[in-house]
Amino acid sequence: MRNLSSAVNTMLSLYNTKSFFLVELSGLSRYHTTLPFDITMSNGRTYTSDGGLIGVDPPRLSSVVDREAYKISFVDTNYEFRNYFNSGVVGAPLKVYLGFFNTSEETINSIEPDEIFNNINDTITVYEGVIDNHSYEIDFSNSSIICVIEGSSPMAHLDLVKTFSTSRDQMDQYNTSDTSLDFTYQGSGEIALKWGKI
Repeated sequence: MRNLSSAVNTMLSLYNTKSFFLVELSGLSRYHTTLPFDITMSNGRTYTSDGGLIGVDPPRLSSVVDREAYKISFVDTNYEFRNYFNSGVVGAPLKVYLGFFNTSEETINSIEPDEIFNNINDTITVYEGVIDNHSYEIDFSNSSIICVIEGSSPMAHLDLVKTFSTSRDQMDQYNTSDTSLDFTYQGSGEIALKWGKI
């Protein structure tokens, strides 16, 4: 069960909850927010508003096991992310937080009404994983270039194929003292059996 701070529980109980997203691309040293201004959280990171973050599209809930991914979209007209993609970002850490404004009429944890809870403990971690895929979506009709980064889903390894060759060389990569596959590819030969009375 997920533990939420008292401030978050209070905000979720109100009818006028106001929230925003914080996206950490730690492997790329990029930190973004959907807020219209930059914000520095208690973890010491400054999340920028001008990084082009336009949306966080969480996976759809379904009753079957599938590979629905977590998608994050950026406007990237100058192809800023292309250099990161070329350097290989698959497997880099990705984290998404949901932050809150104080929409109550009282001060909570020294945060005045209509101010932002800037303590990272007063957020909800909505996704924590790694980058699984990335792509560009180009729309020539309105000249928009959207960079889409996908986080791996909890079921991402369902289609993972790991080949393992049953040979001595393959086993030596894991354990040099294991001799279970030393004679796998050795051909057959004559066996002389002694049987009967001695």
